Amino acid sequence: MEETFAEHKEWVGGTVNPGVQKVYGKALDTLKKVKPFEAALLAAEAPRLAEYQKYLEFEMSEGDPARIQCLFERALLENCLVPELWIQYTKYLDEKLKIGSMSMAAYERAMRNSPWSGTLWRNYILTLERNSQPFETIKGTMDKALAAGLTDSSDYLLVWTVYCDYLRRRIDWNKDHETELETYRLTVERAADHLFNFFGLEGDPEASLRQFWADIEARHCKNLERARELWNQVMQEGYGSQAAMWLNYYRLERTFGDVKHCRRILQRALNSVTDWLEAVTQAYLDFEREEGTLEDYEQAYSKCEAQLARVNERKAKAADKEAAIQEQKKLQRAATKAHKKGEKTNEKEAQSAAKDANSQKNSGKWSASITGARPVNDNSRKRKMNEERTDGFKAPHPRAFGVSAEDLQPPAKRTREEEDEHGRSVQHDASKDNVTAFVSNLAFQMSEDRVKEFFDKCGEVVEVRLVKNFKGMSKGYGYVEFTDANEVLLALKLDRQPIDGRPVFVSRCEDRNSGSKTHQFKYATSLEKNKLFIKNLPFTCSVEALEKIFGEHGKLKEARLVTYRSGAPKGLAYVEYETEEEASQAVLKTDGLEIGDHKIEVAISNPPQRKQPLNSLVPSLGGGKIETETRGRARTQVALVPRAVKRPGAAPSKPSATAASNPAQKSGDATTTEKMSNEDFRKMLLK
Repeated sequence: MEETFAEHKEWVGGTVNPGVQKVYGKALDTLKKVKPFEAALLAAEAPRLAEYQKYLEFEMSEGDPARIQCLFERALLENCLVPELWIQYTKYLDEKLKIGSMSMAAYERAMRNSPWSGTLWRNYILTLERNSQPFETIKGTMDKALAAGLTDSSDYLLVWTVYCDYLRRRIDWNKDHETELETYRLTVERAADHLFNFFGLEGDPEASLRQFWADIEARHCKNLERARELWNQVMQEGYGSQAAMWLNYYRLERTFGDVKHCRRILQRALNSVTDWLEAVTQAYLDFEREEGTLEDYEQAYSKCEAQLARVNERKAKAADKEAAIQEQKKLQRAATKAHKKGEKTNEKEAQSAAKDANSQKNSGKWSASITGARPVNDNSRKRKMNEERTDGFKAPHPRAFGVSAEDLQPPAKRTREEEDEHGRSVQHDASKDNVTAFVSNLAFQMSEDRVKEFFDKCGEVVEVRLVKNFKGMSKGYGYVEFTDANEVLLALKLDRQPIDGRPVFVSRCEDRNSGSKTHQFKYATSLEKNKLFIKNLPFTCSVEALEKIFGEHGKLKEARLVTYRSGAPKGLAYVEYETEEEASQAVLKTDGLEIGDHKIEVAISNPPQRKQPLNSLVPSLGGGKIETETRGRARTQVALVPRAVKRPGAAPSKPSATAASNPAQKSGDATTTEKMSNEDFRKMLLK
């Protein structure tokens, strides 16, 4: 730089512009400051990340944006696969330069080089929202993040959280917001299912997504029932033993709910918490001090005292058990040490004994050689039982009489044409399971166009693939592929809806061999006081007729006819009301009502418990087959026990017509099984 300034001075004739002279002085001072860092870069070998970090710290303290950006670009040229460096660069662009186009361009480069960083995807989505990018752009970025292959569950949770927060901010509560609110609900549900299915409780350790969703439902939507359902789902998935989760649930109910539900939550928490029971008991007692009567407070105090005593007793037992285990391990280590020491002693004794034996043997051989005797080797008398052939020939196995050598050849492999004669399978891409729905129970004559027309209401249908047999006829099930995972959630709501008079079964596209099947029965199997069960309906009764009859007694949420898989009605139905009071009034007014020639029966829905199937009972080891009284032994079963030693067994008794028609004989047989007294024996002898 000095030589260049000297040439400039000579070119202008010796007089340099004062402004140029001042700029040259500043540049010379800057060169002196950065020269050590440049020398360190020249001395080090690529990628020189540590040297660049020190250089960047110096430039950050100087605060020249052009030099900082230039140095970042130089460092990224050699360290493009380091996510931390990209995060540092994009953070500088977002917070210092605040130029949207420059920040978004840097994020696009960062995503191409380090797509596995959840923090980069989170910051990218925030930058797109900050620069007012359209919803489709941000949604596409989210889909790319999910398909990028993030490292662990915390990265997925980070990305899902920032995207759900963005969807919440899109909702304007002062305007019509049904579409935005439904998109938010479907996305949070999809996020919670994704994290739970792939990572279990580690996906969202604190259930933060559903906690936030429940707060939105209670605070903005005034839908406290939905908020309670979300919290109950959280507790049923494995969080019920954590005191912090119950206290968060209690705070929500305390803010937006009523006294009855608050007391119920605290009582459930008292019986479920295992980690921090003292906090729950304190909250329960404080609640009863504020809201309850003296009887409520005393009852709560006794419950808390008893539960604390039980928990302390369990902790004491666990501590004693742990101490016993540690003592047993200590004794086992001492026994192992003594055993090893004994083995070493025995080994030394054996070695010394073997040494003595060898010395005696050698002395015997030496004396035998002097006298001319030849020692006898016992091993020379032994012969090998299995001698191996040295020519590599293996003797063939003997074959049965009448069997030729050709018959012993293995059967020829089946050809591809023979396998395809039994049916054709549809090629399915497992990577698209999140945007694909599995449909079944379709009519065999159902066409793919009709299925596509039925699911068009859920969104854009990319493809319908029906599984067909070798004749080209449908097997009644197939796959429906959509463009978005939210459309699959809408399609799941069409489960058991009729299509051409036959209910269609819609479920998630899952591998049955993976063991992660999450499809469950969609209706409740317990008491529902706001739902009615109707039977003895005429088969011609329709849903519209049900809604007209039962809609006169209250506001209906749903009316559903129960059908067979073919779509034929069973004469049963369910009608769900908004409130329990309306359902109770409807039972009183419609039970025994005549519809056509049928007198219907109406009751509150309370399905009976399903019995355990008999084929699920596994016989114990060595139990053998169980003979029934109706069929007995099979004819081909041969008894291998000699008749001379076989003990006669009592054949199973079968009821006969004579026994049923002779009650006196039956009563006599019954009396013979009773114990006889001395008086009975005397009467028997006097006969």
